[in-house]
Amino acid sequence: MALPPDACSLIVQYVSDSNSTLVSLCTVSKQFKAAAERSLYHTLQLKGHALTVRVCELLARTPRLSVLVVALSIYAQEDDSDDTSSEDSSDASEAYWNALAGALRRTIRLRFLSFYFGGGGQMEKASILDDCTFQLRAFHCDLAWDEHLQSFLATQSRLSDLYLADFQSL
Repeated sequence: MALPPDACSLIVQYVSDSNSTLVSLCTVSKQFKAAAERSLYHTLQLKGHALTVRVCELLARTPRLSVLVVALSIYAQEDDSDDTSSEDSSDASEAYWNALAGALRRTIRLRFLSFYFGGGGQMEKASILDDCTFQLRAFHCDLAWDEHLQSFLATQSRLSDLYLADFQSL
């Protein structure tokens, strides 16, 4: 006998402060899996390159999960390893930006997007927003102001909260 969807949602809401419990609920039944995945993927805060790449690659190849993402915050932190060559670093950077762009193209229900790259310099990577179809309500970023960012913002008819760090016109 199946539980009503509202009951599953209430149970998931009760344990939503524990991601490990939500992951466990995904294995209980299809009903719990759907409710737990909605809770797990609704708001994502990704910190560091390795985690961001793994999650973004998952979202890019799994539309069932990417449509659940409503809020996404990316906190870029350089990896602690100093023993990587500049070529490896360049490849890792390329993989990072490609994974992020792929995930953004799939998160069609995204409403809140924040990038916190830090490091003092502006990031000239707004091309990751090309071909995105979501309509944001809030957008915070420290991407460099360029044609890609201008084109993206021109498509955002529902945007009511915009923060551009260190805005500089061309």
